[in-house]
Amino acid sequence: MLDKDEKEYALTKYKQFQIAQNGDIVKLTRDFKKWKMREQISSWLEVGCGCKIDLFASALQPFKINVRGLDNNEYYKDLVRYSDKLDIGNCLELPYNDNQYDIVSSHDVLEHLDHTNIKKAFSEMLRCSGKYVSINPTTHTLEESIIFNPPSPNDPGGDDPTHKFIAHRNWWINFILENFHVSILNDLKVHDQILFRKL
Repeated sequence: MLDKDEKEYALTKYKQFQIAQNGDIVKLTRDFKKWKMREQISSWLEVGCGCKIDLFASALQPFKINVRGLDNNEYYKDLVRYSDKLDIGNCLELPYNDNQYDIVSSHDVLEHLDHTNIKKAFSEMLRCSGKYVSINPTTHTLEESIIFNPPSPNDPGGDDPTHKFIAHRNWWINFILENFHVSILNDLKVHDQILFRKL
C-alpha cells in the first residue's frame, strides 16, 4: 500500500510529464534516428521510468522496439497509458533475465539512490543488458564536487528532496569505467545520456 506522499509525488511528476511529453517524444524520436547502432536494438528497458514509459513507448513505436519500463511506485500504473508495459520492482533486484534487453537505460534515477547502492544498481542494469547501458543522472557542474543529500535548492538537484547523490558527469563516467567491463560511446547524445557498450 502506498502512502499519501508517494501518490502525490507520482501525480505531480505525471502532470509535469503531460505538459512536456509531446516535445520530448519528438526529441527522443529525432535523436534515436541519429544512433549509428540503432538497428542493433530491438528491445529496450527503462529503469525507474515512472510516467516516462508513455514517452518511450510512443517515441520508439515507429522503430518497432519492444519497450518495457520498471518503477518502484505502483501508483503510476493508474496514470500511464502504456500500463501493460510497466512493471513494479526495485532497481537493485531487476526481475529480468541476464542479457534480456538490447539496451537498459535510466533517466534521472541513480541520483535518487544512496551512494552505497549505485554500484549495485548499475550492475543489475548491466546484467539485464545484452549490448548497451545508458544513464542520465542529475549532475554537478563543478568537477571536484560531490554532494550527498543536497541540502538546499541552490545546490544542483537540491530542488528535489528525493535526490541523495549529485556528482559531475565525469565522475559517473570514471566510476563506471573503473568498476565495470564496458566502454563508452561518445559519438551520440540523446537526452544527455552517457552510453556504454557491454564488453
